[in-house]
Amino acid sequence: MARNVREIQHVVEQLVVLADSDTINPQDLPVNLRSESLFKKTGSKNLNEIIKNVESEIIKEAWRQLGDINMVAEQLGIHRTTLVRKINKLGLILK
Repeated sequence: MARNVREIQHVVEQLVVLADSDTINPQDLPVNLRSESLFKKTGSKNLNEIIKNVESEIIKEAWRQLGDINMVAEQLGIHRTTLVRKINKLGLILK
Protein backbone atom coordinates (compact mmCIF):
# COMPACT_ATOMS: atom_id res chain seq x y z
CA MET A 1 0.00 0.00 0.00
CA ALA A 2 2.73 2.50 0.90
CA ARG A 3 4.35 1.92 -2.48
CA ASN A 4 1.15 3.01 -4.24
CA VAL A 5 0.94 6.16 -2.15
CA ARG A 6 4.52 7.07 -3.03
CA GLU A 7 3.82 6.42 -6.72
CA ILE A 8 0.77 8.67 -6.62
CA GLN A 9 2.72 11.36 -4.78
CA HIS A 10 5.47 11.18 -7.41
CA VAL A 11 2.93 11.45 -10.25
CA VAL A 12 1.28 14.47 -8.64
CA GLU A 13 4.66 16.17 -8.15
CA GLN A 14 5.50 15.60 -11.81
CA LEU A 15 2.11 16.93 -12.89
CA VAL A 16 2.62 20.11 -10.91
CA VAL A 17 5.96 20.75 -12.61
CA LEU A 18 5.03 19.60 -16.13
CA ALA A 19 1.40 20.73 -16.51
CA ASP A 20 0.83 23.61 -18.94
CA SER A 21 -1.75 25.28 -16.69
CA ASP A 22 -3.33 25.14 -13.27
CA THR A 23 -5.69 22.46 -14.56
CA ILE A 24 -4.47 18.90 -15.01
CA ASN A 25 -5.77 17.42 -18.26
CA PRO A 26 -5.76 13.78 -19.41
CA GLN A 27 -2.83 14.44 -21.74
CA ASP A 28 -0.81 15.57 -18.69
CA LEU A 29 -1.15 12.16 -17.04
CA PRO A 30 1.50 9.49 -17.48
CA VAL A 31 0.68 7.12 -20.32
CA ASN A 32 -0.09 4.23 -17.96
CA LEU A 33 -2.84 6.28 -16.27
CA ARG A 34 -4.62 7.25 -19.47
CA SER A 35 -7.53 5.22 -20.75
CA GLU A 36 -5.99 4.64 -24.18
CA SER A 37 -4.21 1.31 -24.52
CA LEU A 38 -0.45 1.41 -24.90
CA PHE A 39 -0.76 -1.25 -27.56
CA LYS A 40 -3.01 1.00 -29.64
CA LYS A 41 -0.93 4.11 -29.01
CA THR A 42 2.44 2.56 -29.87
CA GLY A 43 1.19 0.10 -32.47
CA SER A 44 3.40 -2.53 -30.87
CA LYS A 45 3.10 -5.41 -28.45
CA ASN A 46 6.86 -5.65 -28.09
CA LEU A 47 7.69 -4.62 -24.52
CA ASN A 48 11.10 -3.16 -25.40
CA GLU A 49 9.57 -1.02 -28.13
CA ILE A 50 6.79 0.18 -25.82
CA ILE A 51 9.35 1.09 -23.13
CA LYS A 52 11.44 3.03 -25.66
CA ASN A 53 8.35 4.91 -26.86
CA VAL A 54 7.23 5.77 -23.34
CA GLU A 55 10.73 6.86 -22.26
CA SER A 56 11.05 9.01 -25.37
CA GLU A 57 7.73 10.73 -24.76
CA ILE A 58 8.47 11.37 -21.09
CA ILE A 59 11.93 12.78 -21.81
CA LYS A 60 10.67 14.96 -24.68
CA GLU A 61 7.79 16.34 -22.60
CA ALA A 62 10.06 17.07 -19.65
CA TRP A 63 12.48 18.83 -22.01
CA ARG A 64 9.65 20.92 -23.54
CA GLN A 65 8.57 21.99 -20.07
CA LEU A 66 11.94 22.51 -18.41
CA GLY A 67 14.47 23.04 -21.21
CA ASP A 68 17.49 22.22 -19.06
CA ILE A 69 19.25 18.85 -18.94
CA ASN A 70 20.01 19.09 -15.22
CA MET A 71 16.44 20.02 -14.33
CA VAL A 72 15.03 17.23 -16.52
CA ALA A 73 17.32 14.66 -14.90
CA GLU A 74 16.37 15.89 -11.44
CA GLN A 75 12.64 15.84 -12.25
CA LEU A 76 12.88 12.30 -13.64
CA GLY A 77 14.89 11.14 -10.64
CA ILE A 78 17.90 9.99 -12.63
CA HIS A 79 21.52 11.15 -12.86
CA ARG A 80 22.38 13.60 -15.62
CA THR A 81 24.76 11.16 -17.34
CA THR A 82 22.06 8.46 -17.31
CA LEU A 83 19.68 10.89 -19.01
CA VAL A 84 22.28 11.79 -21.63
CA ARG A 85 22.90 8.08 -22.34
CA LYS A 86 19.15 7.49 -22.72
CA ILE A 87 18.78 10.49 -25.05
CA ASN A 88 21.62 9.18 -27.23
CA LYS A 89 20.36 5.58 -27.16
CA LEU A 90 16.85 6.67 -28.12
CA GLY A 91 18.21 8.97 -30.83
CA LEU A 92 16.37 11.99 -29.45
CA ILE A 93 17.15 15.49 -30.67
CA LEU A 94 16.06 18.00 -28.05
CA LYS A 95 15.80 21.66 -29.05
